[in-house]
Amino acid sequence: MKIAIFSDNFYPEISGISDSIILLGQKMQEMGHEVHYFAPKYSKKNYQIANVESGELDLGENIKIHRLRSLPFFESPTKQARFVIPLGMLAWKFRNEKFDLVHVQSPFGLGIEGSLMAHLLRIPLIGTNHTPIEEFTCYIPIFGRIMTTISKRYFSFYYNRCSFITAPYQGLLEDMKSNGLKTCNNPLSNPIDLKNFVPVADEKKTALKAKYGLSDKVIIYSGRLAREKHVDVIVQAAAEIKKKFPDVMLAITGIGSAQSDLERLTSKLGLSDSVKFFGRVDEQTHIELYQASEIFAIMSTAEAQSLSLMKAMAVGMPVIGADARALPNYIKPDCGFVIKVGDVKSLVEKNILLLDDIGRRKTLGENGKLFVSQFSAAVVAKQWEDIYKNAQKAHSKDILTKQSMKLSIVIPAYNEEKYIGQCLKAIFGEIKNSQPGRSIEIIVVNNASNDRTEEIAKSFAGVKVVSESERGLSRARQAGFAASDGNLIANIDADTKIPAGWIEKVFHEFEANEKLVALSGPFIYYDLSKMASVSVAIWYRIGQLTNFVNQFILRKGAMLQGGNFILKRSALHQVGGYDTSIDFWGEDTDIARRISTIGEVKFTFSLPMYTSSRRFKKDGFILSGWKYFINYFWIIFFKKPFMKEYENIQ
Repeated sequence: MKIAIFSDNFYPEISGISDSIILLGQKMQEMGHEVHYFAPKYSKKNYQIANVESGELDLGENIKIHRLRSLPFFESPTKQARFVIPLGMLAWKFRNEKFDLVHVQSPFGLGIEGSLMAHLLRIPLIGTNHTPIEEFTCYIPIFGRIMTTISKRYFSFYYNRCSFITAPYQGLLEDMKSNGLKTCNNPLSNPIDLKNFVPVADEKKTALKAKYGLSDKVIIYSGRLAREKHVDVIVQAAAEIKKKFPDVMLAITGIGSAQSDLERLTSKLGLSDSVKFFGRVDEQTHIELYQASEIFAIMSTAEAQSLSLMKAMAVGMPVIGADARALPNYIKPDCGFVIKVGDVKSLVEKNILLLDDIGRRKTLGENGKLFVSQFSAAVVAKQWEDIYKNAQKAHSKDILTKQSMKLSIVIPAYNEEKYIGQCLKAIFGEIKNSQPGRSIEIIVVNNASNDRTEEIAKSFAGVKVVSESERGLSRARQAGFAASDGNLIANIDADTKIPAGWIEKVFHEFEANEKLVALSGPFIYYDLSKMASVSVAIWYRIGQLTNFVNQFILRKGAMLQGGNFILKRSALHQVGGYDTSIDFWGEDTDIARRISTIGEVKFTFSLPMYTSSRRFKKDGFILSGWKYFINYFWIIFFKKPFMKEYENIQ
């Protein structure tokens, strides 16, 4: 396979995400696959912060790294983060590479770029979410809570475009589901380097302590130095532990925006000789510092896994962590201790307990080493290979399904002898100009007409006419649905005229997005004045803004335009079809509200439909607008229309 991995975090940025992505690529290469990384281009200063020389990584013959111009993201804790503006040009540039799939690691700059590439090249899109975003948005002043809600909804919105998504722990996926995630998902650990992070004999441990100026009792923290990591809790605990064990030392590796505050706290507590800041260290130093330590402590509230924690267990250290995010999932009772967030007293007690009891330290360490063996790079890479292969198979199957896709156009009609003929002529003209081989059927539902509607419809060869004797728009739509056999059910009105390209647009939208369950577009009233048409266009823009708030923030439903919407048959079955108790007002809003729980609902101005303005002419713009608005509102919030009575306008 040829795999494209898009990540906003990459070498030389100090990040567990970056390390795990690189390790995964190396293992995939060993398994015979080709990996292409798409990552930000970092500045010389970024390399200096990481204490490494400028230059590209040499990861092997079958791994290629593509750097994209990026802007600095100044609020990052490491002062290294970069942001790539997604311009959507990569799909064209790499169109001849013939990637088998795209794997995105975030929903932002390069994640958007990767999503666009997968969409345009029509290849599977796989996603991984590493981030509990609320641990970062909560620091935003005033609007923190609002930004948290919006960010969570956006994450689910973005990852719903993937055919499969993983996260390092189930809790993160459950949180995404509560915010609208519908795509297939499963927790999967990041790979861990178990080849180099191994325990050492006592003599080697003693030698390493001497090499780095460490005492016989060392507690270590390794990771980014940022507010959400709460390293200050560990420093405060060290001051109390020192009262029991004067020779205890705290080793800290990593850099970040909180380092100066931690150094001031260390000095204030009189720990300058007991706390050592090693900064950014190379891999060998990192391994040796772990091997020279007795206990690993982490009080972070933002971990989706923590590779630092897993590596500590790999070298045989007992671990102590906060009861937050993924940490309890990975700190088993026979490997270490989980304590309350910010609980300095408990952290002191557990460290003293372990420093006092060598036998217990050894037992917990051995159990931890056994536990993390299931997350070795080789094991996790094999799991990823299976995910990639299954995604390819599913994608191939989906292509075959799309090739057999059929569109059923359902037209309810009550006394529509004036319009039904021109409606059907427009449809047949559009079918004639559509792509050869398209499977399309036309169904006219005669909804108790007493004029020539049925006679005119039957005069068109190839049109199926069915009858629904009980009046009501939803009942007519349900009758048409029951008589149809297409994968897609298009609902249009008898006074509409399909514009050029409408059918091909419908097929393309559903072929391009397997998660799409409903598609709609606006009306263009062909018999309105220019000034009135402008007013309608403004009305639709207001409606689109309302729909955005409703769909992605309030999560109360979506927007469909009655007379110009298409539903996926399987999804319509799932929600029980149309609500036939609704005669007219709000029938489109009701189906949009219910079907949005099954998959994606899209409203696009690129799918217009021409129609008559007869209702506006009868009731006037203000009254008509009020009726549609109040019934939309009532369906969304009370699940029933405000008005029952309606007048048929012929």
